[in-house]
Amino acid sequence: MTVWDIYSKRGKKMPDVYQFESLPGPLRVQILRIIRNMFTSWDSTIGPSTGMYSTLHETLAQEYGLLALANGKNDMSRVEKFLLETTDIERVLDAIEISLRLLDHYQMSDGLLDATEAIKELNHRFREHGVGYQIESSTVIRVDSTYIHKKVVRPALSVLRAPHYKNAEREYRKAHEHFRHRRYGESNAGCLQALESILKVICHRRGWQFDHGKDTASRLIEIVFREGLIPDYLQSQFAALRSVLESGVPTIRNRAGGHGAGVNPRDVPEHLASYTLHLTAASILFLAESEAALQTAASATCRMTTSQSS
Repeated sequence: MTVWDIYSKRGKKMPDVYQFESLPGPLRVQILRIIRNMFTSWDSTIGPSTGMYSTLHETLAQEYGLLALANGKNDMSRVEKFLLETTDIERVLDAIEISLRLLDHYQMSDGLLDATEAIKELNHRFREHGVGYQIESSTVIRVDSTYIHKKVVRPALSVLRAPHYKNAEREYRKAHEHFRHRRYGESNAGCLQALESILKVICHRRGWQFDHGKDTASRLIEIVFREGLIPDYLQSQFAALRSVLESGVPTIRNRAGGHGAGVNPRDVPEHLASYTLHLTAASILFLAESEAALQTAASATCRMTTSQSS
């Protein structure tokens, strides 16, 4: 659906500060209409009580332990009433995610559906209403800083889509999911898992020896520096970054979220978990790009050697 530049909105600045506690009524209606448009091509020939709406309704009802999401004459009306009336905004976000995943599934199976435009509009509507969530690859993530998200988190997620980084991608997305549900200790732990995974992938791809079961992030960082992931002539310039990589995410996780809480439960503050998410994204992006640059340099050297020998 096209987003129109209407007079009443023209010139109005989108909110600089996001909120996460409520979904305005107009936004809920827009979400409902977007889902309705996403499902139209699938359900128009088989009726609103079956197909995508039925799958969405049954999935959510099963997960929440409900017989029905709301009163209604069919699954479409039940889903839409639920979207408009539920006080738990995370359940609306659940409905968005599952709807997009359904589209992804059917798109892969028959090529009929494409969620790209729906995601664009959903993200625009979130920003328009100052609600701090965004869709990335059919997953809802929390956005605390537009600049950091655009320049760091989104590129990191793009890098992690590579098949060899699939475990790191799953772990980093899980960290965002924990953060969204305010499980900040678990979010920190997920960040460390993602960082360790990408370091292990790089070591494996480069043939650098490491202990897959024992080496921690700090040890893996030592290995990639020793093996020249960062060239020697840049070592002094990256001394500060090395300090962050070695003492930042791993230390945050170890002290604030990586060990048993014992008698006194730990309260990991939101701002610390947010910092860890962004620091992890920056580290992932830097490490992946450094590995790619090393591979490019090695290929160039190989071509030069081959050319000289011939």
